[in-house]
Amino acid sequence: MLTSVEVGQSSSLKQANVYLLGEREFRHYWPQIETCLDANPELWAFSFTKEGLCRKILEGAVQAWVVQTDDIIHVVLMTQMFELVEGKVLQVFWAWGHDLAHSLPCLDLVLNRFARTFGCTQIDIQGRKGVERLLRPLGFEFAYTTVSRPVRAIREN
Repeated sequence: MLTSVEVGQSSSLKQANVYLLGEREFRHYWPQIETCLDANPELWAFSFTKEGLCRKILEGAVQAWVVQTDDIIHVVLMTQMFELVEGKVLQVFWAWGHDLAHSLPCLDLVLNRFARTFGCTQIDIQGRKGVERLLRPLGFEFAYTTVSRPVRAIREN
């Protein structure tokens, strides 16, 4: 366990425990994580496969985190690190769960500590509309929007 913190009274979570899963824990929880992924494929299937994600986690290129109370997983998220001109970035690229808003103080603390330990200068969080408003109280600001389209076939003469 990396840390735990008391959360708000209105939350169903009494104390949020945030864990970075090691290989053994990840293999144990993978069936549950896979179920979470299957619940909302529209949020991830355009950018990775379950097999590829599993491989990257086992290789250490991606980190798998859980927020848990009393052996119940409430939130699962995935992070990865990459280099930009400005410095190293810790990116949260997928998250799933209930009571995410009440887990944020603990997650913010843990991810900030992790990013700092690995020399990151920035934390990016990819999310759906509304994530900016949710994260603003923690100091996050709108940075950019990503839009995409398929590569079109071009007819050449």
